[in-house]
Amino acid sequence: MQLSAEKQRKLDRLARLKPMVAGSKTGSPSDAAVRHSLSALGRALRRSGETASIRFRLVAGRRELIRTVVFSSGRAEVAADVPGRPNLEVTLSRDDWWAIARGDLSPAAVFLMGRLRLRGDCALARRFYRHLAGPTGSADVLA
Repeated sequence: MQLSAEKQRKLDRLARLKPMVAGSKTGSPSDAAVRHSLSALGRALRRSGETASIRFRLVAGRRELIRTVVFSSGRAEVAADVPGRPNLEVTLSRDDWWAIARGDLSPAAVFLMGRLRLRGDCALARRFYRHLAGPTGSADVLA
């Protein structure tokens, strides 16, 4: 979806997360780098008080990397295969995820551009986003 310059400026003002990956490069990340970024996200959210699971579906062409972040008792763990349905499923391209992890794109902007899909408890997604963004509109989730 192509956006007008004015709409793009408005989206750019939405809260971006501070980088989850220090000194990361642009381009498609390795599976290990994606796992590292999801672990950093988990560490940033483990004090949210939530007990939930979020499955990430990161798509690159026909290839899909699926990882689930499980939150419980102040802990967060990333797993490749978690049985059952997650509380929330987040689907986006691997490149968009990497841009979010680098702090180059806002998750809200990617969602509003139609490139991020949520399925399940969307209120949980909003609570996590607010927890990360905090009152200043950005969060320290640096690994």
